[in-house]
Amino acid sequence: MTNLKRLLGKCWLMWLGLAVVVFAGTASAGFTNGFSGVKAGESLELGWEKFEERYLPVCITAQLIHKGKDGSSATVYKANVTSGVNGTSFTWKGVPFPLNHVPEGMYQLEIHPAGMTGSGSPLLARSPFFEIGNASPGNGKDEDKPPASGDNKNGNPSSVNKPLAIGLGVAIGVPSVVALVLVGWCVRRRRRRVLLERRRRTRRDFVIN
Repeated sequence: MTNLKRLLGKCWLMWLGLAVVVFAGTASAGFTNGFSGVKAGESLELGWEKFEERYLPVCITAQLIHKGKDGSSATVYKANVTSGVNGTSFTWKGVPFPLNHVPEGMYQLEIHPAGMTGSGSPLLARSPFFEIGNASPGNGKDEDKPPASGDNKNGNPSSVNKPLAIGLGVAIGVPSVVALVLVGWCVRRRRRRVLLERRRRTRRDFVIN
């Protein structure tokens, strides 16, 4: 069981690294601001290209991907940052409010039409994955944060302790079957090695006896 957890932990790093490389260049389409050097409790000026009138107003959502301690699962939290935006910019105050700040977590923003809900809602803009550093001295106090809005203050978990492949599939918009195939391949490879090792030990014990 311990070996399986280690293997899944390695698969987590492989898959997350692949996801960041693949989406870093394409997932930021629509946003005009950068996402480097973001710190908790500060304000981030968001900007994007103008959308067609039929998509207005828009809703901005944030999600947090938090890897489990054992490395074999990931929890994805989602929350509404704001809705009813008609312009091409928005000031995100008290970052990452309304989500909690997790220094080792990966964050991502998306923009959807506020009047369209469900899985068929068109994705207008998506940021690359980015980290949020610790708050600067004297910043990030509770009184400086805006009032609660969206889902709730801490966000609603969309998958709690689900298998890593499913959690990442939801988080980055890649079909979960791809992640399942990757993890399944790693697990099968590891099992073959374990079986071969057991056979070798059995043969060795037989010869000794």
